Amino acid sequence: MWAPSALPADIRVMLERALRIGLLALAGLVLALTTAFANDEPMRLDVDEAPLIIRSAQGDTRLGVEIADTPEERARGLMFRSDLPRDRAMLFDFQQDRAVAMWMKNTPLPLDMIFAGADGVISKVIVGTTPFSEAVLASDGPVRYVVEVNAGVAAEIGATVGARLVHPLIAAP
Repeated sequence: MWAPSALPADIRVMLERALRIGLLALAGLVLALTTAFANDEPMRLDVDEAPLIIRSAQGDTRLGVEIADTPEERARGLMFRSDLPRDRAMLFDFQQDRAVAMWMKNTPLPLDMIFAGADGVISKVIVGTTPFSEAVLASDGPVRYVVEVNAGVAAEIGATVGARLVHPLIAAP
């Protein structure tokens, strides 16, 4: 039977050090997220200088946009927010195309969720999420961006599959 003590001392020390560092990093992340969610204060990000444009068959719609591009910002999102102007969106940038799953726990607003790839092309829209729901809302494939707007806004502006998100962060096709 293999035992860690069978490893050379220098390898064992390196592995133990790596394990300690990994555990400390994990503990730090848990502490940060616990602290962030311990209070029910909503996160309010600055509105970006450039608007988010939804380019659809109905034409272009400009929305003020808050950009959530760090793990902490993406985790917090619109939790605890009781207000979001109808001409505003939150853009979640996941930095690369990947499967995305979210929920509405601690989110009192009904929202529309718009999923798009790195090129900004919309691949899925979830209409009218249920506030405070723990149901998983998934992208059904790799996406880089998720945009959240008030429920009903996606239909009003023509944000449907095939329409496009336009913003300096989003690569043009």
